[in-house]
Amino acid sequence: MWQIKGGTLYLSGKSDTANKTGTALTVRPVKGNYNITASVINKNASLKGLVVYGDADQSVGIGIRDNMIEVFEVKNNKRTILSREEKANKGEVYLKIGVEEGYKFRFFWSHKKNSWNEIKAGEGPYYNGDFLPPWDRSPRPGLLHYGKIKEPAGFSFFKIEYH
Repeated sequence: MWQIKGGTLYLSGKSDTANKTGTALTVRPVKGNYNITASVINKNASLKGLVVYGDADQSVGIGIRDNMIEVFEVKNNKRTILSREEKANKGEVYLKIGVEEGYKFRFFWSHKKNSWNEIKAGEGPYYNGDFLPPWDRSPRPGLLHYGKIKEPAGFSFFKIEYH
C-alpha cells in the first residue's frame, strides 16, 4: 500500500511470516554502479529504509526502526541483522546504499544529506552480496517497509544516481 500525503510517500504492506524482506517499492537499475538515497521522516517500530531486492528470500538493505539503524540481509529465506547502531533522536534520517558491480554494497546514514556515517557490514571494505542475482537480471533498488500496516514508512524523497 502506498499513499502520497502532504509531499510524503507512505509505504506499508501486509507481510506474512514467510516474507522475510517486507514490502518493497523498487526501480530497475540500468547499470551495476549506483547510489540510492532516501529520507525517512517518521518514527515507529517498523523498519523503514532502502533495499536491493532480489526476491522475498534474497535482499540486502538499511533501515531505521525506532532509534536504531539496521543493516540486514535476507539470504536463503533467513533474515539476519548484519549491523545495528543507535542514532541520535532527531527527526529526519537520510539513508544511502552505494553499489559497485551490482553486488558490492556500502551502507550509510546521516541527519544531513552530505555528511555520511558509514555502517560496516561484513569483513573488508564492502558487504559481499554476490548471492543476489546479477544486477541486470533481477535485483531492484528501492524503498522498504517491514512491519505493521498501521506503522507505515514515510519518505520525503528517493534518488538513484549512476556512476
